[in-house]
Amino acid sequence: MNKFRTRVKLNISKKCCVCGKELKSLSGLSSHIKQIHKMSYIEYSLKFYGIDLIKIEKEYQENVEINREKGKAKSLAGLKKYTDSIKGKSIKERLGYEGYENFRKNMKGIFTLEWYVNKYGEDGVKKYQDRCKNISKTTYFRKYNKENKNNWSKISQELFWNIYKIISSKFHNIYFGELNHEYSCGVSRKNYDFVVLDNKKIIEFNGDKFHANPKYYTECDIPIKFYEKCAKQIWKEDKIKLNKAKKNGYDILVIWENDYNKCKNDVIIECVEFLLK
Repeated sequence: MNKFRTRVKLNISKKCCVCGKELKSLSGLSSHIKQIHKMSYIEYSLKFYGIDLIKIEKEYQENVEINREKGKAKSLAGLKKYTDSIKGKSIKERLGYEGYENFRKNMKGIFTLEWYVNKYGEDGVKKYQDRCKNISKTTYFRKYNKENKNNWSKISQELFWNIYKIISSKFHNIYFGELNHEYSCGVSRKNYDFVVLDNKKIIEFNGDKFHANPKYYTECDIPIKFYEKCAKQIWKEDKIKLNKAKKNGYDILVIWENDYNKCKNDVIIECVEFLLK
């Protein structure tokens, strides 16, 4: 009953009703009547004050439970109301401009190699590499690529198989479309054409039309009409994608479709030398 007495104030005097001794506190009174008069505090309260502590404690606990359930129901109702209000909205719409900018600022640098090393020390590098592998295994692109066998250009896969035949005995972790699947290199929702994890090398094969080869297109040209992107925008997006991989420690070689068609053997040699150096 000690815990109960600290929560509910009772009109009980600190003076002992049996012997008349004045105690400093109710806890002192409880100890006194127990040790001197061999009487429990519950018996004492009921006999001299008519207070049934057991009944009061039971009612108190019942009220606590009722209030807890009410609070829980209120919280669930509030949560449902909130989830209904944000349903179908993007994170930017949910947080607002200022909240979204703060979110981006706080998330900047999270899960990068530097972040893992700062947090885990020497184990950080392995944890970072394991995460990159897991991302690649569960990425949307892996499922998409398996379901869409023609997702890669035949000419790019021709180049990659020629490279693979030469270097396959020297590396253990090689990724490209028809071999297994493309690899994300730790970049969210982006996959790279040919990746060697052993030495962190990437080969990107750029189709002349799809990537707007500067030899054929100016900044304002729209190479693919249904794509509705001008060459300048395509170049910008490709640059951002490459920079993200470079930030994660990868070296990159870009091969243009036109260059490969002109002299396939020279390009194969260039790619092999890049991967082996």
